[in-house]
Amino acid sequence: MTKIQILYFLEAARQKNITRAANTLFVSQQVVSRQIKKLEEEIGFPLFIRNGRQLELTEGGILFNDFYSKMIQGEKEMFARARNLMQVKDITLKIGVLNISRIYDWIAEASGVFEEAGIKCMLLTEIGSFNELYQKIISGQLDMIISLSDESEDLPENIIRKNICSTWPQIVISDRHPAYHEGLKLEELKNYEIYMLSNRFSKYAMRNTMAHCKEYGMNTENIVVFDDIASLEMALLNGKGYTIAYEQYFRNTTGHLKFFTAGNADVYQENAFMIAYDMSKKDLIEPFANYLEQMEM
Repeated sequence: MTKIQILYFLEAARQKNITRAANTLFVSQQVVSRQIKKLEEEIGFPLFIRNGRQLELTEGGILFNDFYSKMIQGEKEMFARARNLMQVKDITLKIGVLNISRIYDWIAEASGVFEEAGIKCMLLTEIGSFNELYQKIISGQLDMIISLSDESEDLPENIIRKNICSTWPQIVISDRHPAYHEGLKLEELKNYEIYMLSNRFSKYAMRNTMAHCKEYGMNTENIVVFDDIASLEMALLNGKGYTIAYEQYFRNTTGHLKFFTAGNADVYQENAFMIAYDMSKKDLIEPFANYLEQMEM
């Protein structure tokens, strides 16, 4: 579900009428109705009883309304606390990110949350590997990082961790690769080069990929290792090897990279992109983190 869907639902519940809610939100009636319908389909139960144009909350709708009304109010209170911080001094946030274009887009869009709150905040981004980001958030060189959950399990207690987007490993291969076809299975790639990110980039990428390939009887002697995502993607586009990684890693501006289910979930389990930040910046960063959580990556 998205924040927009929740806000549209809350306004419809307050107005008890789709048309009045749409007028208040400055959108069409069809837009409000469509978003509420999508929300009901996702959560699996109706939120309203519709009597003509009048709306009444179902029992589930009452609980939903109570919960998210409090959440939105809590967010407004966090904005207020952040404004108070800004009255004392201007804030510059140093954010560590992976060299992944979708993360840049995330940050650019979510940075509007500060403007919405009336906060003047400069965001400085620094690119690094998982290992580099981990070391810099611990040492205090960065205020916040966006990383993978399993790469940051042993962060110290003063660092808050918050998962913002689930992700699953996939087979990544170019449509120029000689083995490529629709419905490709990992077993079909036994005799081809396996591309992996190095331990310098990630604590677990090589370990996880090796375990997955051994599960399927792959030839793990035929390995090429890369220290960064950009080099890995360029090699994949040449059409000779394949990798097992997360789709969000890749720009794929040409559309030549294709993604397939990696297989046995016991070997490769669900992971999550996460935001981690220093507890001392909690009041300022938490609205930003909550906004990121509502976005789709």
